[in-house]
Amino acid sequence: MVGQSKSGSKKGSKKGSKKGSKRGSKKVIIIVDKDVLGKYGYDNIKNISVNKRHIALKKALKELKPLSVYRRLIAIATLNKNKDVKLHDILRADAEWMKTNALIKTT
Repeated sequence: MVGQSKSGSKKGSKKGSKKGSKRGSKKVIIIVDKDVLGKYGYDNIKNISVNKRHIALKKALKELKPLSVYRRLIAIATLNKNKDVKLHDILRADAEWMKTNALIKTT
């Protein structure tokens, strides 16, 4: 019984430990291309109607991948979460609209 404890497991082994997981580690969001959705009319979104925002997103979906647009909306919303709550809420609502109407498969 060398190297084993009373319960029969090896010394030093931890149940459920995950390699690479650290407490307190934060993810960094980097948006490489700025104003990607602006050329489709999705800019100054706090001052345009819901219908115009959805039309602009539909135009963007004709040229861009739906999941990319969805992830971009979520990333911008997250970056504005503490700065501009109204903008955050609008972006999250548009992302949810895309999830239901653009046939986006998220995991």
